[in-house]
Amino acid sequence: MVLHNMIQFGAVTILGNDSEKSSGNNGIPTASSSTRMLGRFPRLESLSHPNLCPYVDLIRSTTFVKMLFRLSLKQALRISCSILSAVNYLHNNNIVLGYLSLDSIFCVTDVDDIRVGQYGLHWLSNGGRDMETFIASPWYISPERLYGLSQKQKLALRSSDIWAFGIILLELLLFNSVSVAVDGSALSPLLEAIRVARPKVVLNANAELTALLELTLCVRPSQRPKAKKVLAVRQADDGDSEFLGSRSVQESYFLWKLSGSSVENILLNHGIIKASSPINMLPHVVAEDFCIYGNSVSRKCFSTFQIFGLPSNNLRERLAAIDKDQFLISFELERERKAKLELSLIVKEKDIEYQARRMLVLSHLIKAYPFKKDLLREECATDIPPLHRGAIWFALLNLTPLKVENFFQYDTYPEHLSDRQLMVDIPRCHQYDELMASPSAHCKLKRLLKTWLLAHPNYVYWQGLDSLAAPFLVLNFNDLSKAFACLDSFISLYLYDFFLKDNSPVIQEYLAVFYHLLAFNDAELYTHLTQMDFLPELFAIPWFLTCFAHVLPFHKLFHVWDVLLLADSSFPLFVGLAIMEQLRQRLIFATFNDAILLFSSLPGNKNSRLQFFIVLLFRNYMLTRRPLASVTLSSDLNIERIIQDSQSMYFSVPSSCTFRSHSSSHLRVPLSLKAYSVEELKEFSCPRLSPDDFLRLFDASSILIIDIRTQQEFSRESLAGSVNYPYGDVEPLDMIATALKIAQNAKHVANRCILAGYNRVCILEGGIESLRFTERCFNHSF
Repeated sequence: MVLHNMIQFGAVTILGNDSEKSSGNNGIPTASSSTRMLGRFPRLESLSHPNLCPYVDLIRSTTFVKMLFRLSLKQALRISCSILSAVNYLHNNNIVLGYLSLDSIFCVTDVDDIRVGQYGLHWLSNGGRDMETFIASPWYISPERLYGLSQKQKLALRSSDIWAFGIILLELLLFNSVSVAVDGSALSPLLEAIRVARPKVVLNANAELTALLELTLCVRPSQRPKAKKVLAVRQADDGDSEFLGSRSVQESYFLWKLSGSSVENILLNHGIIKASSPINMLPHVVAEDFCIYGNSVSRKCFSTFQIFGLPSNNLRERLAAIDKDQFLISFELERERKAKLELSLIVKEKDIEYQARRMLVLSHLIKAYPFKKDLLREECATDIPPLHRGAIWFALLNLTPLKVENFFQYDTYPEHLSDRQLMVDIPRCHQYDELMASPSAHCKLKRLLKTWLLAHPNYVYWQGLDSLAAPFLVLNFNDLSKAFACLDSFISLYLYDFFLKDNSPVIQEYLAVFYHLLAFNDAELYTHLTQMDFLPELFAIPWFLTCFAHVLPFHKLFHVWDVLLLADSSFPLFVGLAIMEQLRQRLIFATFNDAILLFSSLPGNKNSRLQFFIVLLFRNYMLTRRPLASVTLSSDLNIERIIQDSQSMYFSVPSSCTFRSHSSSHLRVPLSLKAYSVEELKEFSCPRLSPDDFLRLFDASSILIIDIRTQQEFSRESLAGSVNYPYGDVEPLDMIATALKIAQNAKHVANRCILAGYNRVCILEGGIESLRFTERCFNHSF
């Protein structure tokens, strides 16, 4: 048992077993053992018990002071009950330890604060199947496991943990390690062997404890009691000490990583991990489905399950150097704290002082939700700490714990119409992410998607729905009900009716409004793209159908959605405009083929139909013999610039310019413009402006009004400050007689302005007649 009076982190090295690597039925290689363990790790991460050392991270990558004081019987009982409480908790959560020894027990401050470590190795390796090494300590292994080892069976049972506990209890009472004396398999032979090896050793136990030891060390597993029964015999006093004050172990580990510490480098420097040249480990022969032969000795690795303490002095020094006033929270005075708000997102996420304070502030507001909902949104407008992103998104989506219960009403085991497509799409969904590449993530994602489809029978599975659900799964990996609630709320707010079986009207309207906004913000680029018939259907459908989840990797998508969840359903349009703005220098001089190549280099535009279209275009493209180097593009988009540009346009463009008849009710202000068909919308070259937005801009003197009526009508009555521009083609037209004719002419005039390169052109919905309810805008001439 190990005593440590300062909390610090520890690391254990494990080696995966990939000797039987093969391909699946779909032809895709099966996940590696390390990937499978990554998928299981979140379950261990979710466990919380006062007598367990929490797991905080699993890293896939290419010393303590011994207790020297003698324990009293009362102290030994306290320690044993704490251990047993942890074992019982794990068994209730269907976790078998498999590896339990006295070296796995840690005294944090004293015998009243006991923690059990190394309890997740058996679960993580799927009962030892994904590891080469047998997970057990030879001095604590039960008889049935010894027999199973001879049959090449690595699985451990709950009764095996009870046996290991019995050995630990015996060691605590003897104040000696059985590793120097054990030569039997039950209590009597153990005691006899110990007395022979150590004649002066005295068993400090009463009759009750002796009976308990006999039960836990029964040779037959069926005769050993369960942890719950043993715990009921001797219950220790509850003693729960706080871990690092008010800061959770997850927050502490997050800050430890920001302090510049690296688990891999520390283990390499101390010789725990030994690097070897890959060329010296190559097999002599590789046959068929990754069957390797020869040179096995050089590939042999030996594992140790001892916990290596990771130094935390650097973190403690960094935290000690921070002014304590930084942690005094006053939301009334918070607006005065502007020192680090101008830093980039990347810099702020790596700054220990900044993150320590932000996590403290946001954790308080999360606990106060929904009573401090407005204050939470105000703080999130600055940034969101990565560690609390899942809980914050849950609050920003207006969810409560009561709304997650619907998830358990649906049976996802029966076959569904989408099963075949899910089987193809899920293994390819965000495979760059280690967690999403694991079989556990694939299973959970399938269940999440099928539950959502069952909850909405009017919707169908469209390619991209898996990418849309993946961020919520990653942030709520151990709670699918929360992931489902977040996905359901997100789609209802931002992608309303996008997943109808016939979603063409919804998508086409969205794309038409997007191009209207492009003309509003960049008339020159809009004109260039439309003149070569480069329509948004060729590149933007994956953007808006998945809210960019199919285009951006997680580390960039999270930052975009942090801002998106604080805005209304029109915000994805402005993210698309910001991407177009970033690509402008390439697009403005690009030919049709150049533009296709440019967007095909972005992630997410790799569906089969687009690939087929690109192949046809490239055949024509190669005939022109133009250099390919002139149209290549790095897919590394500047996400901070995209966020800044999208926010700037979101707040500067009138909200009515984003009107869609198929939009959800999640809007900044209610909009009531006339609904047009897709064909009618495509006749417009710019967005429409509502009378309310017009009056707001008119009062702020932020608008130039072009009146297209005849001179006679203009001179009789006009808007203050307006300019008269009677519409006419090559030859003058007759007097405009009807409002319909005027509206038609308005579209032509707006189109002329856009072709001339004028930005921020829009058409007043309803024309001048829509302003009759107010007289303050008009100049009258009688």
